[in-house]
Amino acid sequence: MNGVNGMKPKLLINVGIEHCATTPLYYTLSVDQQYCHAGHKKEFNYLYLIERKGQTKAARKIFNLRSYNRDDDRKPPFLNTWKWDISEMPEFCEEPFTIEKYIAYYLKHWEHIKYDYESLADFSNTNVQLSTQFLYEIKTILEVHFDVKWIIILRDPIRRLYSYSRNNKRFRKHILNKKYPNYVEICERYKHICGNRFYPIMMERFWEDPSGLSEFLEYPITKVHENVFWPEKGIDFIKMEYLQDQWSVEEPMSDENLELAKKEMAHLYKDGIYET
Repeated sequence: MNGVNGMKPKLLINVGIEHCATTPLYYTLSVDQQYCHAGHKKEFNYLYLIERKGQTKAARKIFNLRSYNRDDDRKPPFLNTWKWDISEMPEFCEEPFTIEKYIAYYLKHWEHIKYDYESLADFSNTNVQLSTQFLYEIKTILEVHFDVKWIIILRDPIRRLYSYSRNNKRFRKHILNKKYPNYVEICERYKHICGNRFYPIMMERFWEDPSGLSEFLEYPITKVHENVFWPEKGIDFIKMEYLQDQWSVEEPMSDENLELAKKEMAHLYKDGIYET
């Protein structure tokens, strides 16, 4: 199965990262611009399940697709227009999870969207956890079938960690236990593996000017979706529809924890991505 013009179908794989606005980024590209469509779910976590041989609770979401898909209720109804009956491919929802099933699913989905969208998409945040060896293996296989590009969206490290933590108690614990991603290491790894097919997005910059991603995708991005995380409002955030995963902050960040975070996470701001 080829693209509309006889070319390989495009596949945009988002690496992550959670609480960096991956959902409004996906809506920007799937709803507002109609560039890519991920299928029945924004996040299948399928590649993650393949590497871990299904030994994770994420597998339950795949099994449940045969009877219930939470995305049908929590994502914009517009996206449901291109969803086909998953019973047409029952093996996709069964173990073992394999790269062959992953490819077959997206090739089938392409047949349903190819006249309305430019690309397929996988927006699973667990992609950031894939091992280097596994990435090399699947990259080679995927490129036989798809024109693959990889992206990652990043956000101010302290603000991201606080959204992830929800409150000051958990925030302080996560700071001291260093439970936060190292953007530089992640980006360097994917850049080494994917070369110029990988593009990092800074959330705050993208919502002011999406031209960089537009150039990378070779597709005009003329509108960005509303985003709970930007402009930054802290505890006074607006509960925007279909962005429930961003409604996380329960209380204002304390001055004490902010100072602790600045001290303990200072190294994350010395990489040229974010500046203090």
